[in-house]
Amino acid sequence: MLRLAQKLRDPLYKNSIFLMISSIIGAGTGSVFWVIAARFYSAESVGLISLS
Repeated sequence: MLRLAQKLRDPLYKNSIFLMISSIIGAGTGSVFWVIAARFYSAESVGLISLS
């Protein structure tokens, strides 16, 4: 636990962790969007828009 606290003080590690968290959140919200889109729109509409 102490090593993690020390690494979080380093800007390089802190920024890389924030970038990873941002990517995970972006992927998660994108997945939720497509689940909602698939629920309310036809398969053809979702397929066409996913290609663009």
